[in-house]
Amino acid sequence: MVQPAIQGISFFSTNGGKTKPRAVPDPKPPVIVRSNCQRDTKDFIAKLRKEWPIVCRSIFAESEVSKTWDIRWFFDKYDFHVQGGEFLYNVILTIMHENEADVVGWSRDWTEKNQNLVPYLMTDHASTLTFFHKQDHDKHGETFIRKALEYMRSAFVRACVEERSQAEVAAHVQGKELHH
Repeated sequence: MVQPAIQGISFFSTNGGKTKPRAVPDPKPPVIVRSNCQRDTKDFIAKLRKEWPIVCRSIFAESEVSKTWDIRWFFDKYDFHVQGGEFLYNVILTIMHENEADVVGWSRDWTEKNQNLVPYLMTDHASTLTFFHKQDHDKHGETFIRKALEYMRSAFVRACVEERSQAEVAAHVQGKELHH
């Protein structure tokens, strides 16, 4: 999902860990009231993606590091109070869904452009470093590229299983035709 280094530091609230997580002061600051939560979520995500593109591209529901995630990895108590926990949860969840969709789209585009390499994705020595250019890593980050490789491998296996299934059905139908 995210790099282990950001777990526990309220990454976005602390400017990447450069400041300490904030508590809610007394008296408490006013809470943001939203009239268009969908637009506010989109705008908030755009701001985060602009400031932290690689970190945002690394946010997935699960990863090799963790099967779960914690909203406190990203936001401190102050932001929870001012922004609202449900709003911040929706922000992270939306980023995850967008990233999953981006992985699928990017993987399909890459596969179309590199069909000659697709069978080699299944080899033991296939890695994100052997198949993807440095500019892909720089633009998307290692976690995104790793997710894309996982998706491509999975899609390749599904395609092989489907092709085999169709061949077995065709052979079965052809066998019946020969017996009549």
